[in-house]
Amino acid sequence: MRTPSSRTFRGVGEIELPAAGLGELDYEFYVQRLAEKSPNVPLIIEHLDESDVPRAKRFVDEVLTKVGV
Repeated sequence: MRTPSSRTFRGVGEIELPAAGLGELDYEFYVQRLAEKSPNVPLIIEHLDESDVPRAKRFVDEVLTKVGV
């Protein structure tokens, strides 16, 4: 099965870009560093279907709470 284009890095080929909480990114570390370096930058969730937005938002909210930002 082919990965939808909304979940690939265009121009490079079939590199999967999983939604928040579904990949290997250490979100706690990422959010801590982001808060230190750019505390007022928006955090944008992408590469997911609309039906997955509630789960992804819950995941990000939990990380933000755990990290304390």
